[in-house]
Amino acid sequence: MRSCPWLRLSTIGIAVIAFGLASINVAHAADKDCMAAASDGQVVRDQGHLLEARAHFQKCAQSECPAPIPTYCGDWLSDVGKKIPTLVIRVVDDSGRDIADASVLLDDRTLDLDGRAVEVDPGKYRIRITRPASKPFETEIIAAQGEKDRVIVGKLVAEQVPPRSRPPIPSPASERSARTVIPTSSWTAWGIGAAGLLSFSVFAMKARLDYDGYAASCGQRCSISERDSVATTVTLADISLVVGLVGAGVGTVLFLLHPKVDADARSTAMTSGAQ
Repeated sequence: MRSCPWLRLSTIGIAVIAFGLASINVAHAADKDCMAAASDGQVVRDQGHLLEARAHFQKCAQSECPAPIPTYCGDWLSDVGKKIPTLVIRVVDDSGRDIADASVLLDDRTLDLDGRAVEVDPGKYRIRITRPASKPFETEIIAAQGEKDRVIVGKLVAEQVPPRSRPPIPSPASERSARTVIPTSSWTAWGIGAAGLLSFSVFAMKARLDYDGYAASCGQRCSISERDSVATTVTLADISLVVGLVGAGVGTVLFLLHPKVDADARSTAMTSGAQ
């Protein structure tokens, strides 16, 4: 069966029309994307987000966008490129030599130490540089609009490890001087104790001699006054013994409770008090 020529022409025409409509829809979608990129680029540019604005202007500056959008976007793209600040980060040691193995953070962004410039938006940034066995370096900068290739030098200083402290070893002389520091109260108590013991010795000897003399001369026939004299001497000897023992004990206790003071420190304190 032979097909009609007009039917074939109609089919071809419908295909051409469909293709044209599809092309028109694609063109309209591309035009919308170009206009949206131009609009969004201007908004973020005015907010200071120049890197994001540049990406939008690069999209709408393409020749596929309808005129005059590429012309405007091309001008905006050139202007934004001039305003984007760039930084160059260098790290040196305390001798001024370059360091390539340090870690660099620009806010939360990790940077490589390769000597190349880094593009940033205008604004304030914190730079932190760290390296094992070195003190961290931190600084705040303000990247100014249009400032190109600003060099930031971070100096890392090696950490000084403090030596382990050891307690001082006292010399034998200082130990002896500390032990021989005796408080005045101890000397006083010991003096009273010594006097008591000496008195005890005297009275005890006298009581013994008197008792032996009376026993040899009169024995049980001695008068009451003679016997009372011996008893009084014995009582005085006992009192003296108690005083001597108490004085010696109190002096020793005061010496043991008194804090040990170094002789040099004591002499210094005495000199300061005299001044």
